[in-house]
Amino acid sequence: MERLGQRERLNTKRSIKIYGHPTSVSLEDAFWGALKKIAATREVSVSDLIATLNKERQHANLSSVLRLFVLDHYRAQVDDRKLAQRPVNEKGRPADGAALHP
Repeated sequence: MERLGQRERLNTKRSIKIYGHPTSVSLEDAFWGALKKIAATREVSVSDLIATLNKERQHANLSSVLRLFVLDHYRAQVDDRKLAQRPVNEKGRPADGAALHP
């Protein structure tokens, strides 16, 4: 198993404002980068994205919520690609007889 570089393992604590209240969140640089990309595709700021996730969270730890959000985001992309690659018959159903959703 390849070891992660030092940069990927470092947690970076960043100060952000959520609804005008300052808070800090500690995440690995890879997660900060992913949050920036996701926010850019949604045309919102990282702070606004985090504020939305914070409002909807059911887990006590905001850092964990953010990591799970990033994981779910990329899992959904993989699932969408797999679904798009499945052959379909003339009725738009999976050609192999499998259900549409894995």
